[in-house]
This record gives sequence, C-alpha cells and structure tokens, in this order.
Amino acid sequence: MSGEFVTLSTLGGGVAEELFGVELERVIDNILDPNADPKKARTITLKIKIKPGQSDPAACTAEITCSSTIAPSAPFETMLVVGQDGDRAAASEVVQQSIFGEQVDQKTGEIVAIAGGSK
Repeated sequence: MSGEFVTLSTLGGGVAEELFGVELERVIDNILDPNADPKKARTITLKIKIKPGQSDPAACTAEITCSSTIAPSAPFETMLVVGQDGDRAAASEVVQQSIFGEQVDQKTGEIVAIAGGSK
C-alpha cells in the first residue's frame, strides 16, 4: 500500500473537520441565543460511512456527514381574552409589557409599573 495514512484531518481534504466546524458554530450560536433553553444539551454527530467497492473491496468510498441537534427556542407566553363578537368567535391579546415599563397584573388585570421602569 502506498501513500499516506488517512487521518481525520486529511480525510476528504479536510472536509470532516470543516463540516464539524460549521456544526460547532451552529451549536455555539444556539447556546448564545437568549431565546434557546439554556439547560438543554446540544449534540454534534460526525458520521463517516465507509463502503467497500463491488469489484474490489479494497477500493472503498467514504461518505462524510456532520449534523447537530440544538435546543429549540424557549416558548413565549401571552394572554388572550376570548369571547363572541356578534355571531362569530373573537380574541384579543392582552399586552403584558410595554416600552413604558408597565405590565398587566395577571390576577387583577390592572396595569402596574415594573421595578426599574418609568411611567
């Protein structure tokens, strides 16, 4: 056998490491995303499928794939008031927070100032 031995760094001209780097960046972006669940684990999977050749089993093909599983966005909760508007169903969203530093008290429905906010 001639040539150099294959390593992860040389396989496919370095494509395995390149694919891993792309998925690692995706995972890091997800970790830094304030909307993603910070407690969920992320996973990177590097898969190398080696298939022997039909006419010459020593002549193999290698298929390199890399994927990641990231945390989903955290759910956003809002309040709706539902009822009837004449003969049809209707819904209205209750704005819970405004740019003026106020929010709706969930128990009373009253608008109250947020600590540190201004009115």
